[in-house]
Amino acid sequence: MWSIETLDTSSHDRAAFDCGVDDLNDWLRKQANQSTKRGSTLTRVLVKEGEGRVYGYYAQTAYSLVGEELARAF
Repeated sequence: MWSIETLDTSSHDRAAFDCGVDDLNDWLRKQANQSTKRGSTLTRVLVKEGEGRVYGYYAQTAYSLVGEELARAF
């Protein structure tokens, strides 16, 4: 059975993860934990229950655009 869990570097093996995009692989391996500790990102990982291997992930971060920034974004 599969589950989606909050990234925990002590129980999730990120080293074997490979989605085919080097930048995404590197971010998960090198930056995800630091971003979580800073409170800027929440990373969830897809794992098989009873295993620590990461099969997929997504990250959420909060960002806001106001006034002129919003107009420049589009």
